[in-house]
Amino acid sequence: MNYFNLGIAVGFFATSLLVLFRNRLSKKQQDCYDERQVIIRGKGYQYAFFTTMGLLMLYAAFAEPIEKYLEAGIIPLAILLFSGLILMGYCLFHDAFWGLSNKHNKRIAIIVWALFSVLNVFNTVENISPDKIWIAGRLSSRFMLPLLLSIFFAIALILMLLKNRMKNDEE
Repeated sequence: MNYFNLGIAVGFFATSLLVLFRNRLSKKQQDCYDERQVIIRGKGYQYAFFTTMGLLMLYAAFAEPIEKYLEAGIIPLAILLFSGLILMGYCLFHDAFWGLSNKHNKRIAIIVWALFSVLNVFNTVENISPDKIWIAGRLSSRFMLPLLLSIFFAIALILMLLKNRMKNDEE
């Protein structure tokens, strides 16, 4: 295992622990969703699930020609990120993304998403060199992973800001 993959694994593990501890410590302050929001979130999960399944079947059909140009793990990750955007966008624009009365959390989330987007752009720019982009004639995950994540965070941030702007225009 190289240091890059080890860093991804450690980062994922540390983030999981952080989320777990945050949820344990803030049981009293958890988001409350009404019945309408729960139904909408369930429908969003359904759309994201079927999007994931459809795109994975499409990828399975065309995996061999695609993997000539990309490393194997890039497309499934892109599919998961795209499905996450489907879920987020559906819940966000149907007022089921945030819990009831969480204005403070909205501001913090927008700042965090902006920070993640900028940090991943910096990581992408750092990896722009022919020896890091192309490995054995294929696009490397070392370059594509930060690029996909920066696109994901940027689109999610744009969705949040667009929804915030629409809400302000309504009021």
